[in-house]
Amino acid sequence: MSSEYIDISTCPICKGRHRYNLDVKRALVMTLILGADMSERPRQRNFVRLFTCPKKNKEFQASFNLEDTSRDRISDVDVLGVGDDNGKD
Repeated sequence: MSSEYIDISTCPICKGRHRYNLDVKRALVMTLILGADMSERPRQRNFVRLFTCPKKNKEFQASFNLEDTSRDRISDVDVLGVGDDNGKD
């Protein structure tokens, strides 16, 4: 489990900018040290989650990308809430 942040630059509800805290669950992948395993590039994985506008307290759906690597695969992502800057620009 790791805490990561995502910025929504234009909220579809209030048109403001918000920052959200995500709980990203990653599964450690054990691999043999082979040339093929070491050369795999990180890839972008797309997720769709519900967020709550902190100004209007209404939910909206948004998609975002997170980086998945050959050493730690993303198993799940939860939205914990508004990030440290309160997300109220």
